[in-house]
Amino acid sequence: MVDDGFDVGRREALESQVRRVSMPLAAAASWMKFLAVLTIAGAVLSVIASLWSLLFVWLPIWSSVLLYRAATRVASASSSGNEAELVEALDRLRLYFLISGVVTLIALVLVVVGMFAGVPLDLGT
Repeated sequence: MVDDGFDVGRREALESQVRRVSMPLAAAASWMKFLAVLTIAGAVLSVIASLWSLLFVWLPIWSSVLLYRAATRVASASSSGNEAELVEALDRLRLYFLISGVVTLIALVLVVVGMFAGVPLDLGT
């Protein structure tokens, strides 16, 4: 038979550990939400500016939603000590940074290709 006192003590220790681990992210949750909202607003303005951007605008919107949800989950995990919420927040942050890294890498490649494509065309004169 399981001692209920041990289970309660173990759960409290786990909740305390989750609170401690999630504290730095919880402190940044407001900034994470702010960045997510700004990115969504920029994506909406991009759609208004050009219908061509509809092909690409879903990516920043999706990553911003991931960032916003991660901020919400980490704030909740920090206050409740819920391990599952912390794991979900960290997984969403992982996906956000993965998407951001891939998009940044593609943008850098396009800039370099654009620089070399512009040189033979002598666009400066």
